[in-house]
Amino acid sequence: MTYTFSANPNQRQGDHHLPKAIHRHPFIKKIVRNHVRVLVYYGDTDMACNFMMGQQFVDQLGLRRTLKKTPWKFDRQIAGFKTLFDGLSFITIRGAGHMAPQWRASQMYYAVQQFLLNHPL
Repeated sequence: MTYTFSANPNQRQGDHHLPKAIHRHPFIKKIVRNHVRVLVYYGDTDMACNFMMGQQFVDQLGLRRTLKKTPWKFDRQIAGFKTLFDGLSFITIRGAGHMAPQWRASQMYYAVQQFLLNHPL
């Protein structure tokens, strides 16, 4: 089963990720405007969807940054980096690839739990 959020019906599934991501800007902005918090995470060793592309995507949303790139910790060790915006949290998962919840299950569980409870990471 394949899901696509592209606003361009002529875009093939195999096309590069960035053009699809650009079409997601209005969707993300709309849900943030409606007070739905968003968590965006990337494994920092992911070569398919790298975190630099993700950081660029969230920067281009035009949301007000409330916390610059800062390390977050799990079990007293740096588990990645976080950048916070109004309504959106962008985090990286240190040492995780494309399947971050599989590669770093404990860190991901903690990060998602903190997000859902609206607690700081």
